[in-house]
Amino acid sequence: MEKSALLVLAILLCSLLPAGCIDEIFPDSRVNNVHSTSGSHSDDWYDDYDDGPSPSMEYCELYGSCDDGVCNAHPMCQVCGDGVLFRPEPWYFEYDWLESCDGTDLGGATCESVIPGSSGGALSCDARCTFVIDKCLWCGNGIIEGTESCDGTNVPQQCTDVWDFEGPPGCNTSCQEDYNGCHVSLPVDYKLPVIHSDGEGGLLAGDQTIGGIDRLDTDLNLMWTLALGEADDLVTITRIDSEDDGSFTGLGTISRPSGNGTVTIGVAVQFTRDGTLLWRQELPVHPLRLAYRGESGQLYVVGQYSQSQEMMYVLSAEGTPVISLALGYGKFIIDVREEEGSLLVHSVGLKTSINSTYHVYTDVFNASFNRVEYIIQSEVPAFPYQILKREGGTRILYSSGQGNNFCSISLESSASWCINVPDLTYGTIEPHIDNSGDYHLLTADLGLRRYDPSGQLVKTVEWAPYLPGCHALGIVQDARGDYLLAVHDQQNNRTLLVRIPNL
Repeated sequence: MEKSALLVLAILLCSLLPAGCIDEIFPDSRVNNVHSTSGSHSDDWYDDYDDGPSPSMEYCELYGSCDDGVCNAHPMCQVCGDGVLFRPEPWYFEYDWLESCDGTDLGGATCESVIPGSSGGALSCDARCTFVIDKCLWCGNGIIEGTESCDGTNVPQQCTDVWDFEGPPGCNTSCQEDYNGCHVSLPVDYKLPVIHSDGEGGLLAGDQTIGGIDRLDTDLNLMWTLALGEADDLVTITRIDSEDDGSFTGLGTISRPSGNGTVTIGVAVQFTRDGTLLWRQELPVHPLRLAYRGESGQLYVVGQYSQSQEMMYVLSAEGTPVISLALGYGKFIIDVREEEGSLLVHSVGLKTSINSTYHVYTDVFNASFNRVEYIIQSEVPAFPYQILKREGGTRILYSSGQGNNFCSISLESSASWCINVPDLTYGTIEPHIDNSGDYHLLTADLGLRRYDPSGQLVKTVEWAPYLPGCHALGIVQDARGDYLLAVHDQQNNRTLLVRIPNL
C-alpha cells in the first residue's frame, strides 16, 4: 500500500480515536522527524489550516514535508546534531521543545546574554542542543573567576591574613572581598569619641577610667597613660589636637567633690608624644570645645561660661592665663585667628530678634585685647551646635541642632550651605577631608557619607549591619595610611577598631 493511502487510513482511524493519535502512530512526527510525504494539497486544505502568511502547526504536522518549501520552519524539522540551529517562525513559540544551540551554532548567544551578570567566558553547546555554562564567568557561582577576589562564601583571605584582625570577612554582590566586618579590640574600653592618631601609626585616646590619656603603639599595645586629675577627680578628655611641633593639646572637664556635691570645671593640657606633661591649666568654664594655636604661640581656648554666653581664654605658650574675653550673649565662636598684629574672633549670632536671621560676626581686637572693630558679615543658613572642622582657616564645618544639618561657612566669601544628614547629632565626629576636597562625614548610626565640596552626596557606606549595638567614636589613620573606624561596642563593653577600605 502506498504511503499516501496509509496516511489517509490513519486519519480515518483517528476520527474514531482520542485526540493525539497521530503522535501514537507516528511518534517521531514532532521532533527531528523528516517526513517523506509528497504531493500537492489543495488551496482549500491549506487555507483551512492557515493562521496567516505561513501554514499552521496542524497543517504541517498532518500534511507537510520538511522539504516542501512550506513547512521547513516547523519545529518538527529541527535536527539536533546537524550543526544548524533551528530558527522557528514566531508563531511556533509554544512548541514543546526547541533547540537552544546546535554544535558550534549558538545563534549569537554569549555568556553575558544567557546569564544575567556574567562577565564573559566560553558558552558552548552539548549533545542535547542545550547551552553549557560551566565555563561562563559570573558572580554568584561560588567560583573565583576573572577579576573576582571572592564568590559567595568562597573568600580565600581571612581578616587575620590581611590585617591581623578578628571577624569573618564578607563578599559583596560584585564578588569583591569586603573587610568592613574585620575588627580588633583595644586594651581599654574608650566610650567617648576621643580617638586621635599619634602621627606615628599609633593612637591617642581619652581614658575616663584613669582620668587622662593613653597612647597605643602600631600593634595597639598600651605604651603609657597620663593621669590628669587629683585622687577623687573624674577627668573626661573630650578633644585632642596635634601641634606643629609634634606635641598635642587636650581639652576636657573635671568633676570634683565639693562639700555635699560636685563642682565641674574645664581643663586644658599640653603633652609630648612620649607622655611628658608640659603644662596643665584648670579653667572655670566647661565644656571646653575649641583650642586654636596662634602664630604668637598663644593658645585660644573657648568654653561655655553660661547657658547663653561663651568665654574665650588666652593662654601663653606655657599655659598661663593671659586674659579672658566675653563676646556677648547669644554668640557662638567658630574661629579665632591672628592677622597682622590683630586678633579676629568670628562668631555666629542673631542679627535681630525680629527677623531671626543668623549672621557671621567678626570682633577685631588689638595687641592689648581691646575691641577696635565690630563687623557684621554674611548671613548663614543655621546656628552652629558643634564645630566639626576648621579647614585651612577659611572654611568652618559645623553641625546644627536645627534639623540635623551639616553646614559650611566660608570666612572669605558669602558662600555657605547646609544639608540634612540623618543621625547627625551632638557628638558627631569631625569629617575627614580627602585629597579631592570631598568630606567624609561619620554619623552616630555608623554611616559614612561622602560629600563633594558643594555639599552633594557622592557615596554612602553603612557599617551597622556588621557591628550591631555599636556607635561611632572617630576615624583615625595608621602607619600604612589605612583608615580605621573606632566604635564602642555597647553590648560587650569594649572599643573596636574596624578597617575602612577605599575611604
